[in-house]
Amino acid sequence: MLVQRILAAVLLIPVVVAIDWFAGTAVFGGVCAGVILIGAWEWARLAGMERTSGRVWYCLLVAGVLLVCHLFRDSALAFLIPAAGVIWWVFGLSQVIYYQRGVCTAFVSTRTRALMGLPVLIPVWLSMVSLHAYASRGPQLVLMLLVMIWVADSAAYFTGKYFGRRRLASRVSPAKSWEGVWGALIATALMIPAFIYWSGIGAERPLIYFMICMATVAASILGDLFESMMKRIGNIKDSGNAIPGHGGILDRIDSLTAAGPVFFLAYKLIMESA
Repeated sequence: MLVQRILAAVLLIPVVVAIDWFAGTAVFGGVCAGVILIGAWEWARLAGMERTSGRVWYCLLVAGVLLVCHLFRDSALAFLIPAAGVIWWVFGLSQVIYYQRGVCTAFVSTRTRALMGLPVLIPVWLSMVSLHAYASRGPQLVLMLLVMIWVADSAAYFTGKYFGRRRLASRVSPAKSWEGVWGALIATALMIPAFIYWSGIGAERPLIYFMICMATVAASILGDLFESMMKRIGNIKDSGNAIPGHGGILDRIDSLTAAGPVFFLAYKLIMESA
């Protein structure tokens, strides 16, 4: 399993970086939309939609919302939807806490779980595209966000595997530990200065940029826990099998669904005011 994970990462990461770095925002947004639609198909399964027709209609709904977001990307929606996404993740955190405590969550019915996929999938798409559209530094911002999540995820995995003792949320995800969380935060903290030096982004306000990155990593952990909770509710091990050794698309972008809106919103509100 670990060998498959490493091989898949070695093959996919250069492709993702190349698309970010060399593609225009329109192409980048189209690729991201494709990823989100695959994620929507998997989310419909997590929600309990057994019929193919139901999943198709759900994907069409998500596609329609993405199209509206694209058409009005230069309006206030580019800010309001990611902001709403961040607010929604506060609610998502409460549901993870309730589930961990054995309290019934709000995601009981299939319809409710399906609808709740919209604030998970839509804000991250708009956040990624808006980040990429930043003049001159857009691809660097996206790369920073992605690398930060990859480093945090890998550090959490290996730290938790070899040093994990205290469970983070045993009922939600038994494999995750507090040691893994600290490993993710420390690894990210070590890479941020190198990125600032390389890109110049955040150099004018390094401490604030550091805090934004730490908040982003914390959000990525929440995204991971939330998807784990949804899989537990749906009694599903992996969201899909699109990526060998990694599971489905949602299993790879779960951290990003929460981290993307947080990073974009914090950067826009704080760093742009410098």
